[in-house]
Amino acid sequence: MIMKDLRCRIAYTTKEEKLLLQEYIKTLKLNIRDIGVKEALSRMQPQSSQIEAEKVVKEQKPNNLSYQIDGTNIRTIEELMERHQIDPLQWTYTSFRVSEWQQKENGELLYSIRANFKKVDDIYAAKYLDDLRKGLYDYKAPAKIKRTTESGYYCGIINIYDAHIDKMTVLNETGTESDIYKNVELFEQHFDNLLSYLGSPEKIIFPVGNDFFNVNDGGNATKKGTHQPTYISHIDAYKIGLNLIRRCIDKARKIAPVIVPIIQGNHDEDIISILGGSLDVIYSDAEDVEIIDNRIQRKYISYGQNLFMFDHGDKVKIDRVPAIMMHERPQEYANSSFRYCFRGHCHHRQSHKILSVKELVDVEVHHLRALSQPSNWNVQAGWIGSQKSTTAYKITLDGKHFESKVLTL
Repeated sequence: MIMKDLRCRIAYTTKEEKLLLQEYIKTLKLNIRDIGVKEALSRMQPQSSQIEAEKVVKEQKPNNLSYQIDGTNIRTIEELMERHQIDPLQWTYTSFRVSEWQQKENGELLYSIRANFKKVDDIYAAKYLDDLRKGLYDYKAPAKIKRTTESGYYCGIINIYDAHIDKMTVLNETGTESDIYKNVELFEQHFDNLLSYLGSPEKIIFPVGNDFFNVNDGGNATKKGTHQPTYISHIDAYKIGLNLIRRCIDKARKIAPVIVPIIQGNHDEDIISILGGSLDVIYSDAEDVEIIDNRIQRKYISYGQNLFMFDHGDKVKIDRVPAIMMHERPQEYANSSFRYCFRGHCHHRQSHKILSVKELVDVEVHHLRALSQPSNWNVQAGWIGSQKSTTAYKITLDGKHFESKVLTL
């Protein structure tokens, strides 16, 4: 009995031929869409003999999928999933077996495969990972940005600490109301204003972290396990945060080369490290962006006669800072005349000048105010009333000119 497929009006004689024909037509359509008719036909030509040889048996149930294919040139699970359009976001393979099939007259070696799949349990998470992968690899940061203005002989530092972008505050609990979208908007507004203040430095330092996120994982808790009230998944918060920081870096590099030290906080130690790795992938080919994403707690940057230390401030006491700087960066310490430590964590501003011990030169420790509003826990504990702000600095190569601007809410 001769039958015809209504979509292509091509004759087939068996159910197996129909399945194979439909798969072939589907693949051809996708190739035409992606690479054009001529190239698609050329690419599909080697499979014409394969249509005659392959015997495909496909069985699909709501949660299971299986393939038995004899006389195929498919050898791997990846080839099978690509040729038969098996969506990896919906199906994950549980078993795959390949063995040699009868050899064709022309000497081409064919195979017999058996594959079983099960439905992905958490399609939402799978789609998130796919979106993240596309975001990391599809977005291509320019290798270099052409700048039209001359830079001055100073560096700019933009410090936005303790943003806690995924923190939720409720009006009847705290007196303020915020969510991740308001927090992101506020962060970017402060960044834009501080960037404008910097003018035309020869480099920009933009520390990222210091409790940029409020929760560390799917348990809606900090690194130590302290539960945090939130309404948004840490997965969504991560994507939103990654895009926010990427936008900020892209704005900054239009003005000057950018250095981004990743600073682990006590709330977001793990997730901020993952964000640092993502940024390193995004800007791997960018000549004017340096991501310092190692897991070492304190990050150092030298600039002329200046040595900068960036630290969250939750572990090291202030009076130990000079000795730690001298131990961890002895050469840079010896070559510098001005040394600064920038830290957050305390959610209020202090300036401590550590006097030299014997012949040690001064180290200025700056505790920077938080940008985020107090949570219900902060209010109940009485940690209220501190001014919310962000800070930018201009520091010359010789270290003799130090200027700052503070933006308050």
